[in-house]
Amino acid sequence: MSKDEIIADLPGAEPAPIKVEDRRFWVRARDSAEADQPELGERRLPTYVEQLQEQLEASRQKLEEARTALRRVQQEADESRQRILRDVEARAQRKAATLLAPILEAIDGIDFALRTARSAAGSEGLLAGLELVRSQLGSRLLELGLERVPTVGGEFDPTIHEAVTTVPVSQADQAGRVIEEIQAGYRLGETLVRPARVTVGQEPAGP
Repeated sequence: MSKDEIIADLPGAEPAPIKVEDRRFWVRARDSAEADQPELGERRLPTYVEQLQEQLEASRQKLEEARTALRRVQQEADESRQRILRDVEARAQRKAATLLAPILEAIDGIDFALRTARSAAGSEGLLAGLELVRSQLGSRLLELGLERVPTVGGEFDPTIHEAVTTVPVSQADQAGRVIEEIQAGYRLGETLVRPARVTVGQEPAGP
């Protein structure tokens, strides 16, 4: 008799535990699968969840690309609209300048009459009437955007001035400047309606 059998026969001794092993194949397969499972913290997401996340990220990227493309299209549309507006305004100014040209000739006539009236004796009444007409006409043209080109005292600018003649000047700082206005020039916005005809100062020739 073994030592364990002797101890088991003693009064009050607890029987040795009996180990039972379930040999059914599906139980053994389940136990093997559970043993192969990773810990809870290391468990991977199901494949379909990963696919959904990839699709979501792809959708977000496409949405951002669409937003970028939309902003670019809006910017191009704004630039095109502004360019069209500038072109339309420029054409309108050129058309208006063409229509205003005959009026400028009338203004030249009034200005000539004013100079004559100022130098003639006894023409105060005529002078007052001419000055009133010239002032009213100038105000209306100013409201339309017509501006007189600056001349006397300013630097000669070939884009707005037409040099009719030059005169020698004694002061060096007068060289290249407008000395006299022969005919007024006008511009409408950025469009030159008529250049100003002027006399330009020139340094005297050396000895």
